[in-house]
Amino acid sequence: MTPAPPVPLLAVEHLTMRFGGLIAIDDLSFSANKGEITAIIGPNGAGKTTVFNCITGFYKPTSGRLVLSLGGASVPADVATLTASGRRFRKTAAGAVFLLERMPDQLRYRLFRPLINRILKRHRFRGRATPPLDYTSSTPYASLMKACGGSPIAPALTRTLEEMWASPHLTRRCKLLMLAVIARGLACEVCALEVGEALQREGLKEAALTQVLTHLDAPELDPVERVLVPFARETIWFDPAPMQRRARALRDRLSSPQILEAIGVAALANGLCRMGAMVLDHP
Repeated sequence: MTPAPPVPLLAVEHLTMRFGGLIAIDDLSFSANKGEITAIIGPNGAGKTTVFNCITGFYKPTSGRLVLSLGGASVPADVATLTASGRRFRKTAAGAVFLLERMPDQLRYRLFRPLINRILKRHRFRGRATPPLDYTSSTPYASLMKACGGSPIAPALTRTLEEMWASPHLTRRCKLLMLAVIARGLACEVCALEVGEALQREGLKEAALTQVLTHLDAPELDPVERVLVPFARETIWFDPAPMQRRARALRDRLSSPQILEAIGVAALANGLCRMGAMVLDHP
């Protein structure tokens, strides 16, 4: 028995959206068929939200066609007739066809758009500048905290770092080793230098640190450090499958508080090293 052909409910054809000189969507085409799940995936800034704003009528596309068919598959002749007529929808034998790119031209959209923008602006929260930090700590990332002084994020980052160092579930040296591996992997020289100096103050010799960074192991490591150093390295690439396998392996060797703290340290280190690579000057 031959399966029935798919029935497209939504057809996006050559959709393009420009904001001045910025091309948010460039000649996008896809179909969403009845009885199927269609997903739009992509990294941050790829234009996913802009696509939905065009489909829902919040944005008027620069070019392209958005065909919504209700009651069954649209006939190309009906779509062509509707396009030539300049109207927004047309009744067909199967139901109706809508050209969604024309919806923002409706009077109610034009009237309500300023009101919607006003409501969104009223509920938008923007951080306020803070006084420069008097941050005299000798711990790693102190220079990054000073560089962020005056920004709304600086007090929160400072508080988070202090709480990380104060947490008792992992030793200070273990946390520093995780930070060192991540700083080395992300090529943040300033962060790597600060963490290396802190590890030397903890009694770890430079030769041992070099071996850890090169081989992710060294005779000086204790059992907890020996499992968390490779785990920290895995978090740099953000490949979910290896990270999940490594995290499952930790359950048999660490307590739940240790695992949670390790995940928090790795996440914080990844974020701070990426910030440091952009904000701080290389030594």
